[in-house]
Amino acid sequence: MPEQFVPARQLSAAFYAEVVRPVLGSRPHEAALLGWDSDVLGYDTERSTDHGWGPRLLVFVSDDDAAAQVLADLDERLPDRFRGHRVRLGWDDVAANHHVTVTTLRGWLLEQLGIDPTDGMTVLDWLVTPQQRLLGVVAGAVHADPAGRLAAVRRSLAWYPDQLTAGRLVRDVMRLALLLGRHYAPYQKWLGTTFARSGHPDDLPGHLARAVHARDVRDRESALADA
Repeated sequence: MPEQFVPARQLSAAFYAEVVRPVLGSRPHEAALLGWDSDVLGYDTERSTDHGWGPRLLVFVSDDDAAAQVLADLDERLPDRFRGHRVRLGWDDVAANHHVTVTTLRGWLLEQLGIDPTDGMTVLDWLVTPQQRLLGVVAGAVHADPAGRLAAVRRSLAWYPDQLTAGRLVRDVMRLALLLGRHYAPYQKWLGTTFARSGHPDDLPGHLARAVHARDVRDRESALADA
């Protein structure tokens, strides 16, 4: 039977240190519990253990060949259970298997975000990447990061650039104005059109335009306060 409940991040760290790390040996790697599941965010409780919950983590290696070799070693050497939890588990349509994902950092970032942010994020990249996907990178627990590669990525994605933050605030004010004016808000493509047509004798569009085009924090803050 499992021991007393511990959060998944704590279980993952112990599973890495006691089981996975010895299998990896001296091979360079990073290890972490990342992604967009509730246990990554520390929201899991004892109730979470009834469905697809158990020891898991990500291991990042240098290339696909290294990943294949590590996976083969893990398949052979992982125990059936760790601290009372099944190591190889399945649920719904997911076949029973261990949940140590071995890949490259670039490969995982492309799968998680749709882009590789290590060379920087364009404005479009920021705009089209869902917040929960970004959260899946910057939240969670890092178990090993000797070269600081994960830390660098997490720092670069820690929060939106100032101009994008202002843009999101402007969008929220537009939605609030439609709510107060008893107008249904359409999907994102037509939000601006609906907002412009709803009438604003208080010059709200002008204040929001100043916020978006402000060149420094003080002017941006002033425009948002006026809005």
